[in-house]
Amino acid sequence: MASAVKSEKSHRFLSRQEQAERWGKSVRTVTRWGKDPRMGLPREYDFHGIKARREDQLEAWERHRVGVTSERGERLQKLTASAKAPCTAAE
Repeated sequence: MASAVKSEKSHRFLSRQEQAERWGKSVRTVTRWGKDPRMGLPREYDFHGIKARREDQLEAWERHRVGVTSERGERLQKLTASAKAPCTAAE
């Protein structure tokens, strides 16, 4: 008696359309981001012409992007705060 063992858990996939809706962008933007290695989007799968990415990998990518954006935002706040500070010249 043989039994099938599933070694991988099933994953949910989001199409380019679903990704676009998720981020409030166009499908064209999602496609362009996917071609840009600087964006670092997860691997895309092709299901008979429907391009999709794993939802869990997209969530990890989003968390990383938020961290990058937060760091840049904090640096930007520090720079703009120091630029707004009044200059005091020693006479």
